[in-house]
Amino acid sequence: MLFAQLTDTSALLEIGKQVPSLVVLCVLTWLFLKQSAEARTEYLGSIKMVHDENVEARTISQAVIKDNTIATLAMTATFHQLIKTVEHLQPKKK
Repeated sequence: MLFAQLTDTSALLEIGKQVPSLVVLCVLTWLFLKQSAEARTEYLGSIKMVHDENVEARTISQAVIKDNTIATLAMTATFHQLIKTVEHLQPKKK
């Protein structure tokens, strides 16, 4: 019953007349919560943006590492082939 009375706007207006500081407190609380929600939304948006940039950078980094690994393996195979060729061309020691 008390809740039903509080949801009635005339009851709220009567409370506001009797306790004006309560109205001020409610308005200030509402403004603070609204500002806090906006700040939280901006903060979470910033965190998401940083996360997305980090994921993109990691993806690029992994692709570069993969390409470098393939190039290194090919270079190693070429060096081994070159060493074998040079060993065959050197005169044998007696």
